[in-house]
Amino acid sequence: MDIETFLDKWLGKEGGAERANYQMFLSELCDVLGVTRPNPAHSPNNMNDYVFERGQTFTGPVVHIIDGDGLCVEVPNTNVEGTKVGDNWVEVRIADFYAPETSEPGGTEATQALTRIAFGKPVSCKADHRSYDRVVAQCFLDGKSLGDLMREAHIAEGGRAYKPKPVPAAPAPVEP
Repeated sequence: MDIETFLDKWLGKEGGAERANYQMFLSELCDVLGVTRPNPAHSPNNMNDYVFERGQTFTGPVVHIIDGDGLCVEVPNTNVEGTKVGDNWVEVRIADFYAPETSEPGGTEATQALTRIAFGKPVSCKADHRSYDRVVAQCFLDGKSLGDLMREAHIAEGGRAYKPKPVPAAPAPVEP
């Protein structure tokens, strides 16, 4: 695709959801610029150096609590020269904590706890992947993961994606 075709395709379009189109836009932009497109994500994660979002870090204050494992982090927008031109936010699903859904038992308590722990405070996050419309990321507040802080606050896990970690069996007693 040449630059004129690319510009004709993407300039002045309305009605398309940005989130629904950004990967196609960026892939085609890579083609126009003559650079390699991002690779598909793989498991194990050590092969994911050049994929959409994975491994990206961002920091900023928590500006909204969605539920017991979801929040929004404000990140600055900058222009080409690095000058701040406005604010934006990233919707995050906490990677290391599975809160009950808000309508489930414990869901409201989890949301209230995350609000007490993180709202208005600066966090540092590392993106892993996208789940629905959120970036799944591990976020840290003063060097501690938000998941650990929620567990320290005695908030029960139990959302629909929660898989309890197996408890190792106690070793059998040794016969004298």
